[in-house]
Amino acid sequence: MMQFMRDRVKVIYWVVILSFVLLMFLGWGVGDWQAPNQSASGGTVAVVNGEEIHRAKWDERSAAILRQLRARSGGTNSESDVLRARDQAYDELVVEALQRQEADQRGISVTDAEIDELLQNEPPQYLLDPFTDEEGNVDYDAYYQALNSPSTDWARVRDQLRIAIPMQKLSQQLAGEALVGDAELRDAFDERNARMVAEWVGILFSDVEDVEGATIEDAAIQEWYQANQDQFRQQAQARVRLVSVPREASEADEAEVLSILGEIRADIVEGRLNFEEAARTYSEDTSASVGGDLGFFDRNRMAPAFTEASFDLAVGDVSDPVRTQFGYHLIECTDERLDDSGRREEVQARHILLRLHPSQATLDVLRDQFLALHDAVKADGLDSAATAAGVTVVASPGFRAGMIIPGLANSLPASRFAFDHDTGSLSEIYESDEAIYFFEVAEQIPAGFSPLEDVRAIVESNVMRERRAERASTELAAAMTGVNSGTDLAALAASNGLSHAVTDTFGARENIQDVGFGSAFGRTALHMDNGDFCPRVETPRGIYALRLLYHSEFDEDAFRAQRANLAASMLYGRQQGVLQQWLSTRMEEAEIEDLRSSI
Repeated sequence: MMQFMRDRVKVIYWVVILSFVLLMFLGWGVGDWQAPNQSASGGTVAVVNGEEIHRAKWDERSAAILRQLRARSGGTNSESDVLRARDQAYDELVVEALQRQEADQRGISVTDAEIDELLQNEPPQYLLDPFTDEEGNVDYDAYYQALNSPSTDWARVRDQLRIAIPMQKLSQQLAGEALVGDAELRDAFDERNARMVAEWVGILFSDVEDVEGATIEDAAIQEWYQANQDQFRQQAQARVRLVSVPREASEADEAEVLSILGEIRADIVEGRLNFEEAARTYSEDTSASVGGDLGFFDRNRMAPAFTEASFDLAVGDVSDPVRTQFGYHLIECTDERLDDSGRREEVQARHILLRLHPSQATLDVLRDQFLALHDAVKADGLDSAATAAGVTVVASPGFRAGMIIPGLANSLPASRFAFDHDTGSLSEIYESDEAIYFFEVAEQIPAGFSPLEDVRAIVESNVMRERRAERASTELAAAMTGVNSGTDLAALAASNGLSHAVTDTFGARENIQDVGFGSAFGRTALHMDNGDFCPRVETPRGIYALRLLYHSEFDEDAFRAQRANLAASMLYGRQQGVLQQWLSTRMEEAEIEDLRSSI
C-alpha cells in the first residue's frame, strides 16, 4: 500500500496545492471542518509518522466530497463515487498530516493577531457568501456587524484558520525556492515569438532501408528491452472472467410504452389533449420544458427513423410511435420550409419521448436468473455453469487498482474485489445502471515491468529505428566531410543522394515539413545566428545538417510588454514543480500505515 501511495503522488498532487492556498478548509465550509486533533471514536484509518488519522475525520471528509459531487452533478452518488470519495479523503488527510508536520518542523505558527487581521481585512470567500447577493455584491457592513456581534460564535472559524494559515505560510516558504532569471525569460520569449528560415540537407529515416531486412535477432531485442526496461514499468493489474446481462427493457416493457403512447396519441388526435401540454407532462426528453419543440431541422440532423417520419407528416399531423436509439417518439409536424422547386427542405416538429426502461418485474426476473447462475457457478464452476445456461464468459483486459473494470461503468467496487481476493475467487453479484454481472478473479499481476512478449513489437520498432538512425548518421557524416557554412547544400544533396529543402518560416514549437513538430531542429535553430551552420541534429523523423538563413530580431518592446505575464506563468510552473518535488520526497520518506482494511 505504501508503494501504491507513492505511485499515486502525481494523481493526488492537486491536493497539496489546494491545501496550500487555503482551499483545504474553504472548500468544506464552516459546517464541514473540525480541527484534526479532536478525539474520535470508530478507529484509526492511518498513522502518518506517528500521527493518527481517525475514522470520524475520514468519514466527515468523505461525506463533504460526496456533497460537493452531488451539488455539481445534480444527481445521486454511485457506489463507485463513494469509493472514490473515500480514497480522495484519505489521500487529502495523509497529505495534510505531512504538511502540518513540515510546518511544525519549520517552526511555522499563527498568532491571534494574524487571525484577527485575516478576518478583518482578507476574509475567506466562504465567509462572505452569506452576505453576497445574486450579482456578486458583498454587503460588508452586514459581514462586519456579524463579525463583531457577541451572539455569533467565531471559535470554529478561528480553529480552521489556525490550521490553514500555517499551511499558507509553508506554501510561501516552499514556493519561494522557485526562481526565474532574466535570461530564462528572454529565452522563453524568443522560443514563443522568434521566426526563422533554414536550409537543410539530411536523411529521413523513412528513406533508410532496413540494414538486415525485416528480421531482428532475439539477442538485440533482449538487449534493448533490458537497457530500456523503465519504459515498460507498470502498476499492479488484475484480470477477471465475467458474465453479465444488460439491464434492458423486455418485450412486455416495450409493449407497455407503446400502449401508453397509443393512449396519449388518441387523446391528442381526438382533441382531449394538446400536444404541447402532453409533451410537458409525459416526455422524458429535455425538450419537455418547451413543449417538445425541436425547432426547424433538415434531413441530416436527426436519427434516420425520426427524420423519415417527420418529413412524411403533413403539417398538423401526429405520427404513430417511432422507434429510435433513444426510445419511442410521438411526432407532430408544426411547420415546413420549401426549396425553390417546392420540395420540403426543413420541417419544424414537436415530439414526446418515452425511453425504454426495464420495469421492476423485468429486473426481478433478471436478478433471479443471475442468482441461480451464481449458485450454479459455486457448485459446478464458471465454465460449466455458463455453458449450461447458454451465457458467454468474457475475459477482461488488465486493469489497475483504483480503475473500473473495462466496459463496466461504475464498477469500482467490483474492481476492488479483484485486488482484495485471491485468484479463482468468485465475486458477489454487482449491478450498475447498464448491467448485472459477477466474475471470477482470473489473474493478479504484480507491479513491475511488462513482459517482453507483451511489448515485443514496440521493442522491435525501436531497435529498427536506432539502426536506421545509426546508418543515416554514418552516411550523413561522410557527406559532411569538408562542408562549411559556405557550402552549396543543394549541390551537396544532389551529389550524395540526400534530401534537401528550404523551410517555410517557422517557430521553435511549430511543425516543419519532413522534420517534425517542436523538435530539436527548431530548438537548435533558435540559438543560432543568421548564416550559422550546424552539421548534425536528430529528430524522430531523421538526421539533418542545417544552415540558418533568417532569425527575426529580438523585439525588446514586446518583451517588456509581456515580461510580467511571462514571468508569472513561468514562476507558477516552477513553483508547482517545487511543491510536487516536496510532496514526492515527503511521501517517499514518510512512514504511512494504512489501516483502512482493519475497519
